[in-house]
Amino acid sequence: MAELDKHAEDAHTESDSLNASGRAHGGSASDARSAGAGGLLGWLVRCLLLRTRLFFAFFKPGRDMSVGSRKLKVVRLLAEGGFSFVYLVANSATGERYALKKVLAADKEAVKATQWEVEVHCSFAHPNLMPLIDHTSLAGTSAQPATEFRLLMPLYSLGSVHDRICQLMGRGEVWAEADCLRILDGILDGLRQFHEHAPPWAHRDIKPANVLLKEADVPVLMDFGSTKVARSLVKSRTEALLLQEDAAQNCSMAYRAPELWDPPSDCEIDERTDVWSLGCTLFAMAFYFSPFECTIGEDDQARVCECSYLRVIGGLQFPKAHAYSDEFVQLVRWLLTVDKDKRPFVHEVQRKVAQLRGRGAHDGGDAARVWADAHA
Repeated sequence: MAELDKHAEDAHTESDSLNASGRAHGGSASDARSAGAGGLLGWLVRCLLLRTRLFFAFFKPGRDMSVGSRKLKVVRLLAEGGFSFVYLVANSATGERYALKKVLAADKEAVKATQWEVEVHCSFAHPNLMPLIDHTSLAGTSAQPATEFRLLMPLYSLGSVHDRICQLMGRGEVWAEADCLRILDGILDGLRQFHEHAPPWAHRDIKPANVLLKEADVPVLMDFGSTKVARSLVKSRTEALLLQEDAAQNCSMAYRAPELWDPPSDCEIDERTDVWSLGCTLFAMAFYFSPFECTIGEDDQARVCECSYLRVIGGLQFPKAHAYSDEFVQLVRWLLTVDKDKRPFVHEVQRKVAQLRGRGAHDGGDAARVWADAHA
């Protein structure tokens, strides 16, 4: 058990990333608002009562439980958010470790959303996409009315791209360009499965915290709860506002494409929203932050600032001195094309990345050390 506790500590940060896919499925606030003040108060009371019940619904360490044919033992709670919980669990027979995501769906809308997340997982079998090892659901009871979903996933103890960025920043180091491009290439491979699905799907929440790293730093895209059919026609202001509201709830602000911030009343949205998010992620791998949650000062230091739509459409800032090639910078700029109709598709980005990797990506060398020294 002590060894399992150590593994739990190693996986703690990664579980925070897994937890990002556990959204608050406690009910529809918009439905409550539409019912007026009385409806909103009733909705809040129901959520509070359910939240109290959830407190007693934790899987305590040492508890035995099952998912499919697997008998599992809970090691510890890793993270929670909304009405979902992520646990480190171990196979009772073999000791093999997994991440278990438990979702308590309080209404039909939440049940449907979780079933959709499971469906997306089960639609793919690709080394760069998070696999779902097994899953099960338990009907609610009088004591615990919410439907309980259990999603069993692999445990990747190397953590996420976000974790690695934080480690590098703490040491005053930078990610080599060749490694950035290799990881980007893997994410593109996985994302292409979404975009070539029939109909095309968009992930809609690509960010460093949603890319895990397994052995040899192979990237694994996760958190499929925000996935949507990629292509949609917006034909009215009402439809535009509904899309905007959905994006505000499901797409992380600093990685959200501009057409999701303020959709026109007559437009078509497609899978290139994900390409924008990839551009933000690649920038963050190089410079620690999304370009729209930081500002570059006169001293060439990146400082965190509030993300806003004006910042998103206001253009990019790069440090004057950095460890990356002009081709790398141009790649980031290309991915972050504000005009959605001029932004590249994933297969076009893959061809460009293959060209850059084929010619030998700039590995930083002395420039990387100079940049790191200047930003220590």
